[in-house]
Amino acid sequence: MSGARWILRAAGLTDTGQKREANEDAFALHTDEALFVVADGMGGHVAGAEASKLVVDLVSEHWRNKRPDAQPDPPALRDVSAALKQALVDVGEAFRHKASTTPDLNGMGATLVMLLFDGDRIHIAWGGDSRAYRLRRGKLEQLTADHTMVGALLREGAIDPEAAKAHPARNKLVNYVGMRGRPFEPELTACAVALDDRYLLCSDGLTGMVDDTHIAAVLDSGVAAAQACKSLVARANEAGGKDNITAVIIDVVRE
Repeated sequence: MSGARWILRAAGLTDTGQKREANEDAFALHTDEALFVVADGMGGHVAGAEASKLVVDLVSEHWRNKRPDAQPDPPALRDVSAALKQALVDVGEAFRHKASTTPDLNGMGATLVMLLFDGDRIHIAWGGDSRAYRLRRGKLEQLTADHTMVGALLREGAIDPEAAKAHPARNKLVNYVGMRGRPFEPELTACAVALDDRYLLCSDGLTGMVDDTHIAAVLDSGVAAAQACKSLVARANEAGGKDNITAVIIDVVRE
């Protein structure tokens, strides 16, 4: 997929880490459709791995069904953002149905973060604490806000970033796919794309081990996306690798 003056190049890597017995993360690179997804599963080894894979597969399936250019004329949802939100709500419902009708998967859940490029704009959607970052002209910016108890406190100004790092509820999720008692409520935002942007999608197994300063240094090092993914995963493992680690990098480059 390309804009007026650019194309996308992407790479991804996932790793079990140093402490976990199984990898419950998953990712997908649909470069031709300009769609990129990371999910972090929970619910035990079998259920967690199934949860992340299911989310990744469902996002692709439901976006293909809802995208405006795939709809009858006129499409029910012309706006890409509205169509994407409805697709993700449908993902949540399909996920909950699978979990409730498969005994071994009862109680499974997953975080989700995704990027969708649409011409010269990018749509970011997420639920949970998997993150999206953008490196532009050497400056790293987090494009998502963690859906955790501590994330809410940070946004309210009730706690500072240093205190948040040690808060006992820093990993307590308040929104994710498959959350009990409520439908999935994805958060969405959009922004302009610029030539030479570099985007990172990652699970908290990376951000829990590697701070933003080191992430920025790797992304800004000039290496290709695949090597940058390897470097980020290696840094997380060197720091302890307490969780599964996933990194997906998308570069906006000249045609």
